[in-house]
Amino acid sequence: MTRCTFKVSRDIMINLYLHTTSAPFTDFSDQLNKLPIAIQKHILKRKQKRKRDVSLRGYLLLQKALLKGFGTELKQLTFLQSGKPIIRNQNIHFNISHSGNLVGVAISKTGTIGLDIEKFRKFKNIDSAFAFFSKLEQKAILTSDSPDKKLIELWSKKEAFIKTTGGQMFDMSNHTDVRFLTTNWKGKDYFFHAIPKFADYEIWITSSFPTKNILINLVDCL
Repeated sequence: MTRCTFKVSRDIMINLYLHTTSAPFTDFSDQLNKLPIAIQKHILKRKQKRKRDVSLRGYLLLQKALLKGFGTELKQLTFLQSGKPIIRNQNIHFNISHSGNLVGVAISKTGTIGLDIEKFRKFKNIDSAFAFFSKLEQKAILTSDSPDKKLIELWSKKEAFIKTTGGQMFDMSNHTDVRFLTTNWKGKDYFFHAIPKFADYEIWITSSFPTKNILINLVDCL
C-alpha cells in the first residue's frame, strides 16, 4: 500500500484509492471550484452538508486518480439519465463509495466494476433489512455466528454488485445471491473481491471479469 501516490500498471486490472476524512472542508467552496461545473451542480443537489462534503471528496479523489494515473481529465465525465457518471469516449470504468469517514474510488480499464464501503454497525432488529435479501441470504445471516457482521458483508457485496450491473436495489434484491465469490445475472457471471479489513469497514468490489490483481492506494492528500 502507498500513500499520496497513484501507481498504475498495465498488469493491474483494478485500482482502488482510499481516503480517510478527518473533518469537513473549511474551504468547501474553493475545493468545489476545482471540479467541472456539471459535477459541482451534482454535488450541491445533496441537501445535507456532510453528504455534500463526502461527495466532494469522492470526486476530488477521482479527479486526482484519473489525471495522475490515467492521463484523463474529469471534464470528460458526464451523467447518464439514470444518474450514473461515466467517462465519455473512453474505456475507463469507475465507482465511488463512502461510509463513515472513509471515501473510496475504484477504477478499471478491463470491464465494469462496483465498489461499496460499509462501516460496521449493530442492528436492533436483524430482519429489518431483510427486504433487500433473498430467502437464501436471509438464512445465511440468521445462521451466522455473527449475524450483524454477516448482514454488513452481504449488504456491501450486494450494493457493489448492483452498481456493477447498473440495476436498482429494490428491483434486484430478491432475485440475486451474493453469498459466494461469484454470482450470475441474466446469463453473465460476476465476481466478488474482498478488500483486506480496514479498521471497522467492510469493503467489496464486484467486477464483470475475474481477477486477483487489485492495487490499493491509501491517499492522505487531496
